[in-house]
Amino acid sequence: MKFDAQDIAARQTELTAQWHQVTPAATGAGFGRLLEENHLRNFSLWHEEDIARSPTANDVKIAKVKRAIDKLNQQRNDMIEKLDAAITELLTKLHSRPADGATINTETVGSAIDRLSIMSLRLYHYREQLDRDDA
Repeated sequence: MKFDAQDIAARQTELTAQWHQVTPAATGAGFGRLLEENHLRNFSLWHEEDIARSPTANDVKIAKVKRAIDKLNQQRNDMIEKLDAAITELLTKLHSRPADGATINTETVGSAIDRLSIMSLRLYHYREQLDRDDA
């Protein structure tokens, strides 16, 4: 797999659809594995948040789900850092350096990959709602 934004977004979209049919699991290798692990955290977070928003969830259930959400959010942040570390390692091996006068950005590449992941989930669930018979 290439690792440009279009390929990353396509892989996340593919995994989102696949994981709604089977038990989600990251199966890639190397950097692809990191991408999948990050996306798996977002996928899991999305569904835990759905449980917390359910009108039938009682206080005990919501407390349990909120703890799971906190844990997944920490794992998600850890995965963003791992993505950034892997990218830094690759750039170092390639002896890549910022251009003189390069500007500082407000988010890392790992954070951008994470936002692509969330967008793929949002688009999947928007489509799911749009296609409902009672929508």
